[in-house]
Amino acid sequence: MTEINTTVIDQAVTAVRAGNRDAYRLIVEQCERPLQVFLAAIVPDPALIDDILQETFVTAYLKIAHYQLGSNILPWLGVIARNHANNAKRAWARRHKANSRYKEIMEHSTNIFDTPTENESSTQLEALHHCLSQLGHTARMLITAHYQDGVSLHNLAAQQGKSNSWAKVTAFRARKALAACMQQGGHS
Repeated sequence: MTEINTTVIDQAVTAVRAGNRDAYRLIVEQCERPLQVFLAAIVPDPALIDDILQETFVTAYLKIAHYQLGSNILPWLGVIARNHANNAKRAWARRHKANSRYKEIMEHSTNIFDTPTENESSTQLEALHHCLSQLGHTARMLITAHYQDGVSLHNLAAQQGKSNSWAKVTAFRARKALAACMQQGGHS
């Protein structure tokens, strides 16, 4: 990591410990870029970097009393950042695994327009078709466009003039409703 002027950082840390919150800005300004580069090398998704960076600086502020004056602050911040990055990577992996699992299920299940193969029972396809028809128009459109046509949730949200969170929540609720309906044999 980049060397930082420890005298300037120590003065800022001392001021923060004395209650001067504005002095923390100097620490952030001096350390933000090197930490971004460090995080870019260890996180699987660049979109996570800013959130991890913010969590790192919040944690460091709360634990500033534990920083040893006279040492290089970047390794200390790096440990905090690595811990937050590891947590974020685990959460990202869980989401990615869940999304992949749902996508695999839906890709297999939403081929209701295809002729059933030997392994697919027409009863299951009819049940899925019924379950899809029970979804509201928007949820049905979102599920079909995402899993059948491969349109990203981000693009679907933009097409609807909604947020990415809306698309994710709508897809989650639709998948949950489809799963519940399918567990009941297609009778909701």
